[in-house]
Amino acid sequence: MSEDTRLWFVYGSLKPGELDYRRIESRIAETFPRQLDGWRLALRDGLPVVTRRPYSTVDGFVLEAKPDQLDALDLSIRSFEDPNTYAESIATVKTPDNEHLQVRVNAAKHPNKSPLEPVSSGAWSVSDDLLFRHALPVLYEQAHRSERVYPDSDEPAFWESYLPLMGTLLNLWTVFERYVAFAQPALQNQSADDAGDKTGFTMADHYLALHDSDLGSQLLKHVQILPAERIYRADSVRRAVRANVPWELWYTVRNNAAHRGKSAIRDFRIVHDAALGLSEALIALLRLEVPVLNKHYESLGIPQHSA
Repeated sequence: MSEDTRLWFVYGSLKPGELDYRRIESRIAETFPRQLDGWRLALRDGLPVVTRRPYSTVDGFVLEAKPDQLDALDLSIRSFEDPNTYAESIATVKTPDNEHLQVRVNAAKHPNKSPLEPVSSGAWSVSDDLLFRHALPVLYEQAHRSERVYPDSDEPAFWESYLPLMGTLLNLWTVFERYVAFAQPALQNQSADDAGDKTGFTMADHYLALHDSDLGSQLLKHVQILPAERIYRADSVRRAVRANVPWELWYTVRNNAAHRGKSAIRDFRIVHDAALGLSEALIALLRLEVPVLNKHYESLGIPQHSA
């Protein structure tokens, strides 16, 4: 492998200014913006990927590691970008002097095996993610629109109110899963020397890492509806879920709602409170993480709660 191919081209969450760059920043000697010629940018299940395509370009950054951090940077990048989604390739970028420079890039694995959504601008940022920008404000509004007077569970009106609310909660958790894909909270706690295959991480690893972080403590200050009920997992009733770990309770309510179904007035209240609290937590999380989204949420009139 030539010296030049120790350089990486990044175009997604590893770019400077994006959510996962902070994890590798200490390994980097220099970054400079470049365009990848002969490639196109697309989304696969919401994740940015690139594929070869003549006459297309992709905006991104070239990363140069510190001399003693070459292997550590390689491991950090490989531990972040899932080998089930990405395959390492060699590409070429042009320098300002029109010289060609070889770089490594994680491209879409099996690009013809699943639908790709082209990104015509050739540039990606987490602030443009459609779930964060458009879906989350709608879900926040839906969670806060529900009246706190619950119909009798024996009436059709119960299900007319409950089922959309359950859908809101499930989709709110999908937003959190998208955040995990871009930020990988569990990886943040590992040094690059220890980072390996991230497929061993569970969703619990990620939400617990967030909960235990300074960011996690800060965002909960903006959540008005924190857990107050005693909740048990549907598949384990030996001990109640820890109410002092809201993410654990919200995840349990999500799983119980999806896999067991509900039929009681108390269940409606639990799901409703979970949707309210989770929507507030996600808005606070993205406000703190992505300043552009904070301004966007302000423009939509979403209040900044303070518990």
